[in-house]
Amino acid sequence: IFFRPPFLSTMNSMWPFILVMMAGILTATYMGLSTRAPPRIIVVGGGLAGLSAAHTVLQNGGRVVLVDKEDKLGGNSMKASSGINSAGSYVQQDLQIEDSAAAFAVDTMLSGTDQSDTVSDLVSVLSKDSASALDWLGHHFGVDLSVVSRLGGHSHARTHRPKGPPPGAAIVSTLIKKLEAYPEDRLEIMKGMRMESLITSGSPQSVLGVTVVDEAGRKFSLHGPVILATGGYANDHTSSSLLAQWVPHLKDMPTTNGPWATGEGVKAGVAIGVATVDMDKVQVHP
Repeated sequence: IFFRPPFLSTMNSMWPFILVMMAGILTATYMGLSTRAPPRIIVVGGGLAGLSAAHTVLQNGGRVVLVDKEDKLGGNSMKASSGINSAGSYVQQDLQIEDSAAAFAVDTMLSGTDQSDTVSDLVSVLSKDSASALDWLGHHFGVDLSVVSRLGGHSHARTHRPKGPPPGAAIVSTLIKKLEAYPEDRLEIMKGMRMESLITSGSPQSVLGVTVVDEAGRKFSLHGPVILATGGYANDHTSSSLLAQWVPHLKDMPTTNGPWATGEGVKAGVAIGVATVDMDKVQVHP
C-alpha cells in the first residue's frame, strides 16, 4: 500500500500535484453487495487524486460517491504552480523534443538520496505512465498543456503547463466541471464530510466502507469498495499529528498547505494495519 508523501512548503509547488497523479492508491475489497448492479465506489478525497480516481471509475461504467471534508473540491492540487512533468508526451513530439521515460527515471533517481527498490519501482511508474497521463488530461479533458519548459533536476524540457492560468487550477477546475456534469444516478458528491474510519470485517480484515462525520457532528456509514485518495499531513497540528511523529523539526514551520491536510487517510489506513513508507520524506521548498 502506498500513500504519497505530503508536502511542506513556504511557497506553492507542482510536486504535490505530480505525486498525486502518479502515486498508487488503496483499493479495498468488499463483501455482501448485490451483483445485479455495480456497487458505488467510495472515493475519499476531492483533490486531483480523488478527481482522477472518480473519473476513471465513471469512464469504465462504474458509479461513484465522492467524499470530501471541505465545502469545495480541489485540495492542495488547486494551488500547484509549476507544471506536470511528462516524458515522451504528444506535446513534446509535436515540438520535436526528444525525451524518454528512461531519462525521466534517471533524473528522478539522481534527484533523491534513497536508491531502494521501493523508490525505484515508484519512479518507474511515475516515468512510464507520465506520457499517458498527459494524453488523458489533454485529449480526454481538453486541458491546455502546450507550454513545455526545462526546470531544475531535468535533463530535458518536460514540464508542461497552460498558456494562461496556473496548471493546478487549470487541470483541477476542468476535472471538477466535467465531474459535476454526470447524472445523479452515476455520481454523488458529499462535501463537508470528514472520514472518521474505515469499516472492516473478518480476519484478515476486509474493508466494507467508511464512516463519515458531517459538520454538525452526525455520523453516517457508507458501504462499498473504497479508494483512499487523501492523506497529506503537512498541516497536521492535531493531537495525533503525523508531522510531530515523523518530522518533529518541521512541525512549526509555516506552510502553504491548506488546513485540510491533517492526514486522515493515512491514519485510517494505519488503524487497520496498513503499512506506510517514506513518512519522513516531507519536502521543504525552496
